[in-house]
Amino acid sequence: MMGAIDAATSGIRAGTARLDAAAHSIANVNSVDDDDEPVEGRRVTLRQAENGVAAVEEGTGAPAELVGSTVDSMIARHEVAANAAVLRTAHETYGEVVDLLR
Repeated sequence: MMGAIDAATSGIRAGTARLDAAAHSIANVNSVDDDDEPVEGRRVTLRQAENGVAAVEEGTGAPAELVGSTVDSMIARHEVAANAAVLRTAHETYGEVVDLLR
């Protein structure tokens, strides 16, 4: 039971990190740095962790790009929603188990 909660929690964190990276990229689509170079886009790569996933944010190596970043933000929103549903279900199930033990 706790494995599902840990995995869902890490998934929510990963989705939130992906949303943050996409927001950074979208906000900087037409921006330049101090050297008048386009601001680099951001992305999140997921790595397997002990109880779920770990999000690693990194630069894309290319200027921030609107369409891909917008798609990333839409995917991340669904990742967060799906993991929140898992967390909600695990919480409800845990409550049912506790009620049965009374």
